[in-house]
Amino acid sequence: MAQLKNKSKTNQFNTTTEKSRFLIVKSLIFVTLVFLMLPIFKWTFTNASWWSLSSESCHNTVTDVKITGACWPVVWAHANLLLTGRYPESQIWRPLIAMILPLTPLLISLLFNSYSSKEKISQNIRKYLRFNFLTIYSITLIFLIFSVLLLDGALFNLNIIPSPDWGGFSLTLLLSTAGVILALPLALGIALIRVSSYQILNKIFHAFVLLVRGVPLVSLLFIGQYLLPFALPSGAAIPNALFRAGIIICVFQAASLSEVLRSGFLAIPQSQWEGAFALGMSRFQSLKFIILPQVLQLIRVPLINSFIGLVKDTALITLIGINDLLGIARLISTQPQWLGWDLEPLIAAAMLYGTVVYFLNRISKTLDTSNNKLPHLLPEQMP
Repeated sequence: MAQLKNKSKTNQFNTTTEKSRFLIVKSLIFVTLVFLMLPIFKWTFTNASWWSLSSESCHNTVTDVKITGACWPVVWAHANLLLTGRYPESQIWRPLIAMILPLTPLLISLLFNSYSSKEKISQNIRKYLRFNFLTIYSITLIFLIFSVLLLDGALFNLNIIPSPDWGGFSLTLLLSTAGVILALPLALGIALIRVSSYQILNKIFHAFVLLVRGVPLVSLLFIGQYLLPFALPSGAAIPNALFRAGIIICVFQAASLSEVLRSGFLAIPQSQWEGAFALGMSRFQSLKFIILPQVLQLIRVPLINSFIGLVKDTALITLIGINDLLGIARLISTQPQWLGWDLEPLIAAAMLYGTVVYFLNRISKTLDTSNNKLPHLLPEQMP
């Protein structure tokens, strides 16, 4: 008994000692973080210039020396430029609509699904409010085409704005959405070939996926911009730089999404095919009504994750002369009156990127939670 008591006291002493050490380490980390963050806090808030649209507010009026803090007027003065690029201010409503419109079907679907999951509406209304994958995709594609036509303006008898004037945050979201939406059909076709029994086509597209995924996106963008025009027949119309970049992004995204879809197909048990065939369905009917709805349900979260990656990857188009959000942020600091204030626009751009990624992560978590709660559906209940 004495030995057990001594061992118990020793264990208690060791536990108390470990807690004390852990508390000391936490305190040291906290003090270090405060020490490191204090200059950043002073630069961002205390010594910063905030409410003005002129560069004069970022200089000391007596000594004409730059302030030691951040110059946020450079962001406020170029807010339209960060959002819409060099689009004319009188027509700024067009890129704002084009930025928001393609994403509305996904947001509305998530809203309706959240309400229906809480059973705040009847079963009949819930049946019509819960969009399936194909409905969301179709509406998003229509809105995407409408947004591009609205930006151009020719079809609606508006002022024609050339694509080099498109830019900023609106172009980043538009390219990202187009990269996913337009790549999905191609990715689905590649995935179906990859899981089929056609060995020759399987090997061809396997090599295609390996090649595209093995080459950095920036290299493909440079190839599309500078080598693709030479591959076209003489006298053929050369697409503009933005169109070529969009094609490259779609092809690159299709190769990545095809592997996501292929993994979804491989996750479906063979018994699902056998059960569909037993019901007298053809292979196409089995794919349409049984297999594909389950695959699309499984890949919703990876699809959002691919969209998150593409939002950040579109920043590479700055290297080929297209001014997306990052390109505009870098362009602002080259103006004579704002020379030296290059960090503030980049921070604003990072906050816009972070906002989009945050909301997409929330959507991904919502879809992941709903996936875990969804029951196994019968064929007639499939969306």
